[in-house]
Amino acid sequence: MKLAYFYFKIFFIIVFSFGILKCSTDLRNRDLKGKNFEGMDLRDTDFSGADLRGANLNNTDMGKVKFAKLVHTGRHRIVNLTGANLSGALLNNANLLSANLFKAVVRKAELRGTNLSGTDLRSADFTEADLTKADMSGAKLSHANFTNAVMTGADMSGSLINNANFRSAHLRNANISGARLKGSDFSNSDLRGANFSLANINGANFYKSSIDKKWKASFKSARIINFNTIIWAD
Repeated sequence: MKLAYFYFKIFFIIVFSFGILKCSTDLRNRDLKGKNFEGMDLRDTDFSGADLRGANLNNTDMGKVKFAKLVHTGRHRIVNLTGANLSGALLNNANLLSANLFKAVVRKAELRGTNLSGTDLRSADFTEADLTKADMSGAKLSHANFTNAVMTGADMSGSLINNANFRSAHLRNANISGARLKGSDFSNSDLRGANFSLANINGANFYKSSIDKKWKASFKSARIINFNTIIWAD
């Protein structure tokens, strides 16, 4: 038994250190802080309840990966990705429900249709990431960076998005209703078809952004920086 455990441990050290072979599919509740998964094939892996603080997941394939799983208590095991590097990772349709991605680096990653509902994304960097139709409803997005991100049809309803950066982001048909956007920067962003109903946009910056005229009345009732420079789409 001891010898088998020794070889098992050596195997995981090699995989984590050098990114070779396909990772085990069951890594639930593992302590993976600072582990190096760069370039690995992590498809179908179950990270439910794992601690991935500071882990390097750069350029990994994470299709259908699991980060949260309902347990008998009715609560979710929350995966910890605080400060993790997910740049270029493929996370399309992944389940990151209620995960912690505080200060995570997710630059140029693919998260199309990904479930980020209730997730902690504060101060995370999503520069040039693809979040098309991602579910970020009820998420914490304050101070996050979405510069040049593709967020067409994304759902951010009811989210806390104070002081976030959406400069030059593509937010066509995004649902931002009921969100708190105080101090957020939407300059040069494409917001045509976006739904801002009941959103708190006090102090937000919409300099040279494109917004449908049907929302013009509601925008006029709020305090917006550079209001006169908004481009109202036909």
